[in-house]
Amino acid sequence: MDLPKYKIGYAENGGIFIGKNIQADFHKHHLIVIALSFTEPFEIFLEGNQSSTYEAALIPKNTLYKLSASNIDYTAFVHLDPYSELGITLVQDEPHIQRLDKNSFVIVLNQIKEWLAESENTSQRIDDLLHSVVSTVINGQLATGKIDERVLRCIRLIRNAEGGTVQLQQMANQVFLSSSRLSHLFKEETGLTFKQFVQHCKLVKSLHAMHDQQSLTEASFLGGFTDQPHFTKTFKKSFGISPSSSKQ
Repeated sequence: MDLPKYKIGYAENGGIFIGKNIQADFHKHHLIVIALSFTEPFEIFLEGNQSSTYEAALIPKNTLYKLSASNIDYTAFVHLDPYSELGITLVQDEPHIQRLDKNSFVIVLNQIKEWLAESENTSQRIDDLLHSVVSTVINGQLATGKIDERVLRCIRLIRNAEGGTVQLQQMANQVFLSSSRLSHLFKEETGLTFKQFVQHCKLVKSLHAMHDQQSLTEASFLGGFTDQPHFTKTFKKSFGISPSSSKQ
């Protein structure tokens, strides 16, 4: 059976991208990444071009890096929303790229390989895989995090907002805080400004639209971007590759 060149799937907690020869320029986004090689290791470069080779790694949110993966075999990139109930368990007080023991992921990698080979691509299937990956990582005794309930409520409201038009004062009214207090608390709890998080949610909505086979123009509109060039620029800055190169 011929395997696809790459595969991508999404669920509420995050998504999974599998591909070969991934050459991502320096980029930074607000998702937690767990990168797992099938057979060949991958290389991660930090600022100053300091690099290390990994077979399995956890890359915290807001990390600036570039990555070079093998063109011989697949590498899986598990993206987790750090503000979901699942992602919060992986938030660390002192974020740094962590080398993981690939041997502990044998079962999970087999599950991911099965998903790559099958036609099923439901959100439930992806969510099950995400839970399996996180469960494996947590057994490595990573610290767990917690976010203020008022900020979590704002996060849920922003995610559910239509068209990306969300105002700080509107959210502040919902959680009975002043806009200045919410702005400070939001940055303190998430590491992002309110505006940055709204942009992040717009990008995620556009990614989901792409996964649903919408064109790049349609995905830009559905995410709330003003136009496709703005979406493309944001995508490249966040993931180090163009959206067209990752679209099925």
